[in-house]
Amino acid sequence: MISAFIERVPTRLVADTSDELERVIEKLLSAPEDYPVGTVGDPHVIADLYPGDVDGEEDEDEQQLPIGWLHVSVQPHDGVGAVNYIRTDGTTIESWEASGSEHSPGLLYSPHSGSRFKTDAALPVDTVARAVREFAENGTRPTCVTWRQGTLV
Repeated sequence: MISAFIERVPTRLVADTSDELERVIEKLLSAPEDYPVGTVGDPHVIADLYPGDVDGEEDEDEQQLPIGWLHVSVQPHDGVGAVNYIRTDGTTIESWEASGSEHSPGLLYSPHSGSRFKTDAALPVDTVARAVREFAENGTRPTCVTWRQGTLV
């Protein structure tokens, strides 16, 4: 089971079955409706995926974020994406990003800050989908990608 919080999707999505997980992956890999092909701007789909049923409200007394979660950015029109596995112990966050081709676009990490993944963090969307499936299955950092210490630009 995973909980997905996708930018531009007003509600969280929870995948408890393989069919529900495939619907979440479809949302991740589909171009946002408000950014059709040829639109000026960044047609990214950005999401945070958590193991289990997480409601997104961090309350120190009631809920702690999981040990680790997956941050995903996808550019559906270009068929590329990037992933970070973020680990926290309550005080330290370590971000690891996948290595890819240095000729790929710098994918948007956050629409709020404008920060981006390094250009060589880009992966084919089928690899991103495999990483999401693996994360949903075991709740740990996916092994289907190569990881390194994360750096945003």
